[in-house]
Amino acid sequence: MMKIDSRYKVVDQQQEYSLSQIQRLSRKYQQFIPSQVKVIGITIDNSVDWVALDLMCIQTHRTLVPIPSFFNKEQAAYLINESGIETLITNNKKQLKAHGFLDNIESINGNYIGSLPVEKDRKHHELLSDTQKVTFTSGSTGFPKGICLSTQSQFRVANDLVKVLLNLKIKKHMSLLPFSILLENVAGTYTTMLLGGENHIYPLKDVGFDGVMFQEHKCIALIIEHQIESIILLPQLLEQIINYMEKEDMVLPSLKFVAVGGAKVSESLLLRAEKLGLPVFEGYGLSECSSVVAVNHKDHHRIGSVGEVLSSRQVRVIDHEIEVFLEEGLRYLNGNTIDPGWYKTGDLGEIKDNFLFIRGRKKNVVITSVGRNISPEWPESILLEDKRIAQAMITCFDKPYLSAILITNTELSQIEKKNLLKQANKKLPAYAQIKECINLDAPFTYQQGTLTANGRLKRNVILENLLTNKQALERELYEIL
Repeated sequence: MMKIDSRYKVVDQQQEYSLSQIQRLSRKYQQFIPSQVKVIGITIDNSVDWVALDLMCIQTHRTLVPIPSFFNKEQAAYLINESGIETLITNNKKQLKAHGFLDNIESINGNYIGSLPVEKDRKHHELLSDTQKVTFTSGSTGFPKGICLSTQSQFRVANDLVKVLLNLKIKKHMSLLPFSILLENVAGTYTTMLLGGENHIYPLKDVGFDGVMFQEHKCIALIIEHQIESIILLPQLLEQIINYMEKEDMVLPSLKFVAVGGAKVSESLLLRAEKLGLPVFEGYGLSECSSVVAVNHKDHHRIGSVGEVLSSRQVRVIDHEIEVFLEEGLRYLNGNTIDPGWYKTGDLGEIKDNFLFIRGRKKNVVITSVGRNISPEWPESILLEDKRIAQAMITCFDKPYLSAILITNTELSQIEKKNLLKQANKKLPAYAQIKECINLDAPFTYQQGTLTANGRLKRNVILENLLTNKQALERELYEIL
């Protein structure tokens, strides 16, 4: 494990916790967890306790399995069973009984500890022997998949980010995303640990983000109150903050580094951030690669790219597909493994002037009826430059042209839709023209199963929902000639 800077501290609503106090809390939890337990599940709010439990698992060579609060009951049960969780730590006591854990009676700071009955066996212990964390991704269909990560692979990323951020002298990072999202865990907490900074950790409701809904004014108020210098955002959260700042005619001068990732960010949104003086830097990563692979930063920044590849990474592009070299290989919880070597990410892109550009997902490629292959993220990013469009998805209904499925911020007339697509088509070649438009009322959300936790479109689910209501779809289809 990388050495944590002794100046690292956690700040919450009540107090500041020094590194020695956090380690003392780690040992307190350790006392109440049976010594034979190797796999620990955690479903608590962002807090100093989360950090203490993570450190405890690192120091005692146990496996921590975060259970996202936004998983439904069936997904949580699947995750618990698949990962072989033996002790569950939760702030909802009812969850212990619901998932078959015996209440250990003890609670620490409102977090309850429960263990499995001795006779009940869990699987996969042998698989997890050298795994510090199992991170589950929501995926595009079905149940989540578990990715096994070592301490070394996670801290290697954090150490690379320290090199990127060192000159900015960042001292105050606020954790905004749930710790169950690997990006906040590694790029937020671990990086702040190595920098020796203050990790401002507040309950998710206090920072305005519960994993699904976001109240940007709460987040902004905390940034101002505590003079926060860095945060990590998903694109939708960034857009809400920018909209609020534009509306209120305000600036946030304390911020030095605002990382944004999880999904593609439109260039127009980044330009709006720049105009407001927000130091927003787009990055790119995958859970399979222990989070961040590349990121823009103050000394190496180009809008439209996802930045410079981290110093310990090797990245190449073969047949337009991005590949990352994995020194440790890759292991999934289901037993599937990938040997050390080049990992095909499934992302399409290119490297120009040492900047990495993402062009879309290989599996998302749309093929028109005349055989043209088009990455939908490209025209989608052009559509999203229009502030009237909240969400956009490009597809092709076996036609020689593209169709746009839109969620708009305001009701648009048919003429307005035609003009909107006409403007987008000016930036697209003939083979990638958008000539049909479907306007939906309800936005795509994680709760409805149409977005992943990181805000990516679940394209197959969206299309399936539309095609099962084909008559209604045809009534809403407007051909743009």
